Amino acid sequence: MFKKINFYFMFSILSGFFFGLIILFLFTNLFKPKYVMVVLEGGNIYFGEVGLFFRNKLKNPVFIVQGQDGNLSLQRFSEAVWRPKNFIYLNQNKIVFWSYLQDDSPVVNFIKNPRNFPLTSSQGVQPQANQQTNQQNLTTSTPQRNNQ
Repeated sequence: MFKKINFYFMFSILSGFFFGLIILFLFTNLFKPKYVMVVLEGGNIYFGEVGLFFRNKLKNPVFIVQGQDGNLSLQRFSEAVWRPKNFIYLNQNKIVFWSYLQDDSPVVNFIKNPRNFPLTSSQGVQPQANQQTNQQNLTTSTPQRNNQ
């Protein structure tokens, strides 16, 4: 009888331990930030952190901007001219598709830490190193007209 009680005791301790590991694994992955790319009907592409319960809410959204020189760059939504908050709600009916981004993606690194942005020109998308410089380039690169 003592062996039977010992067996049940050890079984319950081990099963509780494994159950705790499973719960810990699920909760750490469940609450871990998930980063996505969302393509909307108009062709706009947004990157950001998707919420756990509100799938249409993007936190820390970033979008692609094409300069007059044709180069692509990333811009934080919160740094736009009208200074919006750091999240957006997307219309579910306008989403063409979305995809999760890998944790080692350069876009995810930009979203997490925009100051240490590791993208190079060979990767296709370049960050705006200094927005004031880029804005000056956009305003001063318009062609001059000769009025005769």
